[in-house]
Order: sequence, then C-alpha cells, then structure tokens
Amino acid sequence: MGTEAELQRLVSLRHSDPHQLLGAHPDADGLLIRAFRPEASAVFAIPEEAGARIELKPRGEYPGLFEARLPTAPASFRY
Repeated sequence: MGTEAELQRLVSLRHSDPHQLLGAHPDADGLLIRAFRPEASAVFAIPEEAGARIELKPRGEYPGLFEARLPTAPASFRY
C-alpha cells in the first residue's frame, strides 16, 4: 500500500491525503499499520482487544516512517 512516490511525498509533508497511508489498512497480505513520527526512536500499536503491543519498525529510507504487518486482518482493529 502506497507507492514509493507517495511515501516520499508523505515524509516530505507534501501528500494531499496522508491518512490514506497512515494508520491500519487491510490489504492482500494482511493488515499494514503505518505511523509517521519524525522525532520518535520507537513506535508501538496497542490493539484494544488484545492488549499486546506491536512494534512498528522504522523504514530507514523514509525517516520518521514506521510500519508493522499482521499476517491476517482482523474484522475489527481498534488501537
């Protein structure tokens, strides 16, 4: 989800709809969780129903962008 050009616009603060790329989004490979936190050294998502935190890994080529992928997309994912 999100082309290289879209991700570059996002981290350059030039994307017209950043929420299209940020947050939790189901796709063909499961559930992609993405956050843009330029000053953060670590980012975690904590699912409301499970409570176990999920570490988002930094995307080195895009400073401040963090991602995690769950292999299956739950019917509801509140965090």
